[in-house]
Amino acid sequence: MRCDGQRRIVAVVPAFNSEERIGATVRALGDVTSIDEVLVVDDGSTDETGSVAASVGARVLRLSTNRGKGGAVAAGIAELGTPEIVVLVDADTADT
Repeated sequence: MRCDGQRRIVAVVPAFNSEERIGATVRALGDVTSIDEVLVVDDGSTDETGSVAASVGARVLRLSTNRGKGGAVAAGIAELGTPEIVVLVDADTADT
């Protein structure tokens, strides 16, 4: 629980070669006041997905090889430990 008594909410975003849209996705999630953290799981990208995500405020977990969406989600959740609420968001959601 957060210190204000509310549940901690983390958005997990599995991303593979998504440098063109990941920035907008992370910024949009950052605008959602109830989301406490955005974790982008860079799933073995060969572009700048992780760097772009980090530059706009996401915590980034970089996987050395592509594990697929399910593998990236599992790695992200394992990285978090036990957050109270996890929201799964596609990397190409952008500002929608």
